[in-house]
Amino acid sequence: MKPRSITLALAFCVSLVSTAVVSTSFAKEQGNVIRIDLPVVKQLRLTPMQERRLVPVLRAEHLQIQAIKNDQSLSKSQQLRRLRAVQNRSNRKLRVILTRSQFRQLQVNSQQRAQLMAAVMQTTKTHGTASRSK
Repeated sequence: MKPRSITLALAFCVSLVSTAVVSTSFAKEQGNVIRIDLPVVKQLRLTPMQERRLVPVLRAEHLQIQAIKNDQSLSKSQQLRRLRAVQNRSNRKLRVILTRSQFRQLQVNSQQRAQLMAAVMQTTKTHGTASRSK
């Protein structure tokens, strides 16, 4: 896989952690308390206050990412730059909400997802070329 393709894949995958949190369990409201049910978030052992503060950050990030992905006027490199900018802004906000160990765990999970997605994309690309040659 070309370095540019890997970079692009990783950028999209890094954003998947927050996207997955928001889209799979957009936040279930229980009274006035918003709860997030997702294994990654449960691993972080968030306090109820952290959960309440985390949801708006992840929701905003999710909406921005979707807008960037849906903007057909942007080139792949422009999308990548904008996605990185959104991720960096979110990371600054998350560092304030999460403890150092929680943030590190979130980063580790992001990297694991990125590696998994890169492997899936590589497999898909390999299978895609093999099926075309038949």
